[in-house]
Amino acid sequence: MKITYISASEWLYPDVREYATQGDRFTIHGPRGGYAAIQAMAEGVTKGARITVEAALGLDGLECYQMIDVLCSYNTGEYMYPFALPQGTDTSAWTTRLTPFRAYDCLQPFSRGGDIARAETVALYFCFPLDAEMEPGVYGGEVTIKIGGEKSSSPCEVVVHKAVAPPETNLMISNWINAKNIEKYYDAPYLGDKWFEQFGRLAALMRRARSTHIGIPLNSVGITEKDGKYAFDFTIAEKLIRFSLKMGFQVLALGHLCWKDYNKNDIYYLFHAREKPVPADSPEGYRFLSQFLPAWTAFLKEHGFYDKAVQQVGDEPNSQMCDNYRIICGVVRKFMPGMKLMDAISDLSNRGASDYWVVLNCEYQENREIYEEFRATGDIIWQYTACGPGGKWLNRMIDIELLRPRLLHWGNYRFKLEGYLHWGFNFWQPDQPDIYEYSNSVINDGTTLLPPGDTHICYPGDKRGPWMSIRAEQMRMGAEDCELLYWIAQRDRALADDLCAGAFTSFNDYVADPAAFERNYVRLLEAADGLYL
Repeated sequence: MKITYISASEWLYPDVREYATQGDRFTIHGPRGGYAAIQAMAEGVTKGARITVEAALGLDGLECYQMIDVLCSYNTGEYMYPFALPQGTDTSAWTTRLTPFRAYDCLQPFSRGGDIARAETVALYFCFPLDAEMEPGVYGGEVTIKIGGEKSSSPCEVVVHKAVAPPETNLMISNWINAKNIEKYYDAPYLGDKWFEQFGRLAALMRRARSTHIGIPLNSVGITEKDGKYAFDFTIAEKLIRFSLKMGFQVLALGHLCWKDYNKNDIYYLFHAREKPVPADSPEGYRFLSQFLPAWTAFLKEHGFYDKAVQQVGDEPNSQMCDNYRIICGVVRKFMPGMKLMDAISDLSNRGASDYWVVLNCEYQENREIYEEFRATGDIIWQYTACGPGGKWLNRMIDIELLRPRLLHWGNYRFKLEGYLHWGFNFWQPDQPDIYEYSNSVINDGTTLLPPGDTHICYPGDKRGPWMSIRAEQMRMGAEDCELLYWIAQRDRALADDLCAGAFTSFNDYVADPAAFERNYVRLLEAADGLYL
């Protein structure tokens, strides 16, 4: 049996045996309160054999995962639409490999069946949690991997730095969840007790990835109507909100009041009317909003939720929808005074309508002076990514460098963007019956082909709940890096800016080489060590 260790920031593939960062031993670094991680490839093992890992380092709590490979069928596009391209298109200028190919993305815990070898070559992910109160220093020793009758021991070091990973303070993160998928994949009736149990497991993965915002779907509100008079039951919504706050989420991202047809992009409809759509700016729409919004406001204030929330109105209003969007925002402001409005908005025609500009990172960079003018007037600026941008722009697809998801949050520090949003935490689609074989998806009634991994950053796992991805781990690391950069900047702004520049210049100009990045990462940790009292 041959064991090779590889950086946690380099993609692993079932058909690749040589890696830029490989070695027969490893030294990894991490801040207290964070993690130190490494990947390993084991070749020449017996399929079905049991895997055990022992780390004689004086560290507790080693997390072990077997990595599951997933199929990528279509590569990411060059910029925006088309978001993914047919096989045979040369995307080598911006992707790591041409499709079709398989990559190890899913992380199956040893405690959930990941300790049984899936093939004759297996990929493993090891993660050392580092307690915030532990003694810093070099923890050296051996890691021993046993698979069936084979055993391999390797010298290793985990360098625990004085620096402590700061709490979520300067970087806010919102990953949208598909609440209905919890019902579908775990046979858990929507908003029932079993559903809440599974939601808690999904939320735990989100919190591990340092998500600060949690979506509160408005279909958790019971609605009845008689003769134009509406009644609202907030019992389940209250339960969901209290559950989310207990999980550690800081901000309630109240569900969208409106939805739209993404093929037409012409008008917003009210959230509660899907079978018989009601235009939100129609007389009937106003009749509903003028009753729902005051009741919603009163409920939120009564329970102390109002000041912990932002209200989402309608997703991605474009230039032909801006008047429609402005009218609805005006109605919301009338009945929800003081409530911040937050939506993914890139079209400049919507200036002044919302309190947040949650803009595609490419559009922020290309129109930075304009967005900074908005910031100067009090607007809050976030970045988001979705099915685009592609090309060399930072995003979180499976066919681009694994470092790119991590570096997204270096961009938050560099440009002082207060948050990051993505639509797909667990949006496994109906045309992805086996998520490990369908990393791409086609949405919007078969009109939009998505790049690999866009719909999700975790996997359904088993009946005990979802499993995370290596991309989610990279995003967690990036969030920790971002907070450390801010922490250093509070003490030495020039030093923090120099450290950031060692890995990130802009959203399409950055260090993608794992070895070079990790050298700069060690500089980051050592700089924080030097400032730590």
